[in-house]
Amino acid sequence: MKLESSGLLGKQVVEIPLLGRAKDVHFHFGVKRGLLYRWVKEGKVRSVSLREPGRAFGVRLFHLHEIRDRLLKMMAEQNGEVEL
Repeated sequence: MKLESSGLLGKQVVEIPLLGRAKDVHFHFGVKRGLLYRWVKEGKVRSVSLREPGRAFGVRLFHLHEIRDRLLKMMAEQNGEVEL
């Protein structure tokens, strides 16, 4: 997925991967870990845990495109925009 933004340096395109860690979600969208895990618990965002059997630690990956869509939907609702 590509995101376009305009800033002081002109128009920029940023490539967003499909899956990412909590720190990637925070980097791309500003959503912190606590809210992210709450959305997962509420079923609003999908994630997958990569942990080998018998291991104490693993990594959880979050669906970044789904998070982007959720944030855009929230923004549209707050601004009174109609979804197409």
